[in-house]
Amino acid sequence: MMLQSQQTRSYTGAEFLVHALVSAGVTHVFGGHGGSVVALIDALVAHPSITWVYCRCEVNASQTAMAYAKLTGNLGCCVATSGPGAAHLLSGIVDADLDRVPLICLTGTKDSGHVRYADFQDIDQGAIFRMASLAFSETVGDVHQLLP
Repeated sequence: MMLQSQQTRSYTGAEFLVHALVSAGVTHVFGGHGGSVVALIDALVAHPSITWVYCRCEVNASQTAMAYAKLTGNLGCCVATSGPGAAHLLSGIVDADLDRVPLICLTGTKDSGHVRYADFQDIDQGAIFRMASLAFSETVGDVHQLLP
């Protein structure tokens, strides 16, 4: 789905999200790949102000993003695919939360019409993050939820 900007250029949801990250001061994004985040990673790699740092494991992505934020004072950011990929971010996210380190974590999910149907990495990611008592966790089911 495309979103219209004030300059009449169309953006995908992933491109819009990357522009929002850049506006928030994100310069480096740490993460792995997976089917549910391909469009986001493509948009990250294509943006001239973002450095994509590939990590082989999501645990490493969240820990590295947290360390980056601690060492630089910048906003940390990490990305993981759906299901277990999202769950593997948890140790770094909780650590950052306990240390009050600013961290944005983005995870993919299946098409909302297929959640709870079929077996591909289908877990309630939002519930996992809520159980960890994190400052904020939101599931975006429609690209228009990204608009203010």
